[in-house]
Amino acid sequence: MYAPDGTAYDGNYAVLRLERESVEKRERELTQKAAKLMSELDGKGQSDEKAAVDFLLDTMESYDNFTKLKRARELQAKDDRTEAERELLEDLKSIDEINELL
Repeated sequence: MYAPDGTAYDGNYAVLRLERESVEKRERELTQKAAKLMSELDGKGQSDEKAAVDFLLDTMESYDNFTKLKRARELQAKDDRTEAERELLEDLKSIDEINELL
């Protein structure tokens, strides 16, 4: 092991800092989670069915909130909104999880 200046380090302990280096690793992680979820829902996993369904519901709720947030930001960026768009934006802002991020 080497010190930051490149010299050999012969101490008793070291502090390591780990960082996620690429998006590819995150995508692989998500793919593995999706595969595990499908296995769980198919009854071939180690968790009970309720845990798998609860995880799926949490995931879908997060995705739903993300799409709502994305739409709210699109509407906020528009200079002239229709009445329906203004109402939709107000409805989206009434959701605490969305409004916190706007």
